[in-house]
Amino acid sequence: CVQETDTMQTYITASQLAATIEGTRAELREGDVLLAHALLYAMILPSGNDAAVCLAEYFGMLLYRDSISNAKNPVDEIQSFMIGRKFFVHQLNKNAKKLGLVHTKFDNPTGLGCLLYTSDAADEGLGVDLGGRRIIKKK
Repeated sequence: CVQETDTMQTYITASQLAATIEGTRAELREGDVLLAHALLYAMILPSGNDAAVCLAEYFGMLLYRDSISNAKNPVDEIQSFMIGRKFFVHQLNKNAKKLGLVHTKFDNPTGLGCLLYTSDAADEGLGVDLGGRRIIKKK
């Protein structure tokens, strides 16, 4: 998590948790450094849960730091990853509600082992529709 130019050109380092997450993976190893853009592809194409965790840890921590008044609070690396993931999921749920996904609640960034994850077909369809519209607008 070192260098930031624009969001997708940010370099992100894979944590131990990301490198050992179960399920489908992009085969990241602890300490691997990739651009956020590459991690996004690694999350989408092979359904890389390891890449999803990396993105959630990094961007969740940025969102968390932006939300607190004292952004210079020292946290160690382990705390940073844990806080980042939790805050990312919190923001994900907030944004889902704003988008009208009223029956969707996320529990973690991968969907693995989620006891609390809920959704329904209407929310899933709306999510796909909204995502598709964003992709088309950017092209």
